[in-house]
Amino acid sequence: MLAETSGPVPHVPAELLAALRLAVADVVAAPPPELLDLPAALAMTSQSKSSAYRGMSDGTFPRPVDTPSGKRWRRKDLAKWVERLK
Repeated sequence: MLAETSGPVPHVPAELLAALRLAVADVVAAPPPELLDLPAALAMTSQSKSSAYRGMSDGTFPRPVDTPSGKRWRRKDLAKWVERLK
């Protein structure tokens, strides 16, 4: 069981708060990645793994690009593919 403490909350230095605000702002303002791994590509397109690979085989799903860290899909290619489905 956690021990309960009583008393005032320790003061956080203003410099630390400013640094934390900047760090959080950078994370929140960061643009989404342009290249997506397979789980992210599947989430973006609502496809199953087998459907995506079947679509790549028959040319109806965007093909990945090879990168040093594996296959990745271009976000813009996936967005165009999703738009065409509408």
